[in-house]
Amino acid sequence: MASRSYKSNNTVQCSASTKRHSEESLERPSKKSRTSPSSPSDSCSLKAVTEESTASLKRKSTADETEEGPRKRSRVTPIPAEDHRETPCGSCPNEDAQPSSNLEDHDVPLISPLAKAIKAAFDEKYVEQELLGKGGFGAVFAGYRRQDNVPVAIKHIHLSSVEIIKVPGDLGDRKLPLEVALLLQAKPPESGPSAVVGLLNWYVVGQELILVLERPVPCMELGDYFRTRQFPMPEHEVKVIGKQLVDALIEIHSRGVFHRDIKMENILIETGSDVPRVRIIDFGCGTFVTEEAYTSGPGTPLYKSPEWIINRRYKAEPATVWQLGFLLYTMVHGHYPFNYPQKKVFGNLYVRQNLSNNCLRFLQSCFLTAPEDRATLEALKDHPWLV
Repeated sequence: MASRSYKSNNTVQCSASTKRHSEESLERPSKKSRTSPSSPSDSCSLKAVTEESTASLKRKSTADETEEGPRKRSRVTPIPAEDHRETPCGSCPNEDAQPSSNLEDHDVPLISPLAKAIKAAFDEKYVEQELLGKGGFGAVFAGYRRQDNVPVAIKHIHLSSVEIIKVPGDLGDRKLPLEVALLLQAKPPESGPSAVVGLLNWYVVGQELILVLERPVPCMELGDYFRTRQFPMPEHEVKVIGKQLVDALIEIHSRGVFHRDIKMENILIETGSDVPRVRIIDFGCGTFVTEEAYTSGPGTPLYKSPEWIINRRYKAEPATVWQLGFLLYTMVHGHYPFNYPQKKVFGNLYVRQNLSNNCLRFLQSCFLTAPEDRATLEALKDHPWLV
């Protein structure tokens, strides 16, 4: 997908391509902020739905089964067709999505009256506007909620690329898309500010999963924000973002969620106030936090930690700390710390001479090769560079 907010799914952010060599400065093209008009577009476009039965869903190997290996699937249970009759769409606490009885004709083929009802429920509630980004598994559009003109991001994903898990509940197990389950768990139960861009609603229309997400306005991706600033960014500005990122990652991990793909494209910066605010998006490569090591490798190869390169195993917190260090290093230097995997293990880390000692030590604590020696998120929170 192009460098836009709300990436469509794992294919772009989990791609195996390395973007640039570390010695090259990052380019600074002019890009637009993700503000959007509040007027409706001429039409609401949904992808065509196929005749394929949902009972035969199998996750394909494009995103999760990268060259690093397939994702562990102990929780995966395909959604049988009858579940779509019982639960036509998902409803989050602050929304009340129900299928509409309006079965008007649409400009896309629909496989059943139920699919028409769900499509009508979506159209009744939301207006879809311009494309924000596109990837191999789907696309993300700007939009707004009809009731109050609240901006939203609308993410379309083909069900063939969606992992389904069983989530225990008071009324028994419930089958949910993994990304939906992660977003629901990452959001705090009580209303209030959160670093996670929240899920407002979700729908299954035929063979497509539709996620309706918050869309902060005005905002831009961290990479775009980075290119609008002094190049490379002054240390004191990076520190403001770094402190918020550490707090955000502690928040997410404390709720048992492992994002697994922390990078500039998956971080938004709200720019409507004097102090930029960090928001985390796109849990398409995510999973749940466990004490055991992970042996599959979704995520962006350039950001992978050395323990994955050496042993094809990694744990949640050390891998997250490595990605955080990679991100902050890039911001204070204007280039990536490593340009090929072997340097993560055997190479020396170049640092600017004019960095403060505290900043240097912070970065070094993120880049220790042995994961058990790497700083924890809590230790980083109390590090002198951020205090």
